[in-house]
Amino acid sequence: MSKAKKMPETLKKTDLSDRNAPDIVRYEQTDPVEGYRFVVIENTNKDNLYMEEMTYKQMSGMQILEPYCQIGERQLPDILTVEEKKYKFNVPPGYTKCVVIRCDVQSHSMSAQMARNVVPYVPPVVEETA
Repeated sequence: MSKAKKMPETLKKTDLSDRNAPDIVRYEQTDPVEGYRFVVIENTNKDNLYMEEMTYKQMSGMQILEPYCQIGERQLPDILTVEEKKYKFNVPPGYTKCVVIRCDVQSHSMSAQMARNVVPYVPPVVEETA
């Protein structure tokens, strides 16, 4: 019999059961291991889009990094927007999105406000060229 793997204590896992979407999962690294924090959203829901906006009211010794990869079957525009003290992204069905924040390992601090929502997904309309 195999043992169930335990998640590290510094990794917080939250599903969106409270919004009737238990197959949308948010992982957050709460302790900056090796100087990085991250948030990963895994959306295996077939019908809903996950939207998240994080605004840091106070942010010292931290920097939100620009996205370097998109995990999913194809690249979609405008999924992640990064500003100096804010990130905002949409995660469509079947996609996983990650935000990485570099932290000064000697000293960093923050206070933040998060808004998130789950809404029905409407695929973008692709215009055919003649």
